[in-house]
Amino acid sequence: MVFMRLFLSAAGVIIKDNKILLCQRSSNEKRFPLYWACPAGTKKPDDENFEATAKREVEEEIGVIFNPIRFFKINCFEMEDMKFENHVFLGSIEGEIKLDPEEVNDCGWFTYKNAKKLNLAFSYSRLLDDLLEAKLLQ
Repeated sequence: MVFMRLFLSAAGVIIKDNKILLCQRSSNEKRFPLYWACPAGTKKPDDENFEATAKREVEEEIGVIFNPIRFFKINCFEMEDMKFENHVFLGSIEGEIKLDPEEVNDCGWFTYKNAKKLNLAFSYSRLLDDLLEAKLLQ
C-alpha cells in the first residue's frame, strides 16, 4: 500500500475578453519551475478557507485584489507519492499587476489555443479543457 501526501491548495482563475491570465512559475519553485499556471498556492492549515487561500495567493503572486465570483471545481493531480487537490475559483481582479519575482517569472493573457501550447504545471491542461467545455474560454 502506498501512502500519499496530500497537498491542499486554491487557485484564482481570471478570464477577460476570452483570455485567461496565466503566470510562469519562478525558476526557484520546487515543482514545475518555469511552467505556467494560474495564481495558486497551498492552503494554510486550519486558519483559512479555500476562497481565502485563492485571494491571498493571487495577491501574493501578482499584487492585485482577487474577487472570487464562484467556485468552479476541484482539480486533482498525482505525482510520485503526492496528491494535489486544487480548489479553483473564478473571479476578477482589481489593481495593476506587479509580479513577485520569488514566485512568478512572467504573466500574460492567453487564448485557449495559445495556452495549450505552453508548458503547463500540474493539471492545468485539463483545467483549460474544462473551462472550454463550460464555455468560459474560446
